[in-house]
Amino acid sequence: MFNMDFPEFLLLAAVALIILGPEKFPQYARIAIKTYRDIRRYFEEAKREIADELNPVKHELTRLSRHDPETYIQRLVESVTAAVDGDPKAPADPLREVAPPADDPYQNLPSSAAEDAEPPSRDDTSHPSS
Repeated sequence: MFNMDFPEFLLLAAVALIILGPEKFPQYARIAIKTYRDIRRYFEEAKREIADELNPVKHELTRLSRHDPETYIQRLVESVTAAVDGDPKAPADPLREVAPPADDPYQNLPSSAAEDAEPPSRDDTSHPSS
């Protein structure tokens, strides 16, 4: 963490022993070691929390990288061109035929969150009439 090798640590301890004296050195050494451990534990916990937060993003990017937008656009252009030219083999709905299957955005939500996240139904009576 601090990139300090053993000889450097030994030199630091020797200087601290000279400055503090043999009576106070053990007490301050314990405090310094405890502080070092606490700081190291804090940084490890922070790294773990950051990794936990970034893992879903990493998985989403991996999932999105499977799709090739150039191939999708090329297939879409070919399907639309065939449909416009009147090709009998052209799909009736080129967008539906060419589009990759959409993932359900509510799939991984807990059941209560999925219920809250559902789009509201359109109710004509809720809108004021002009």
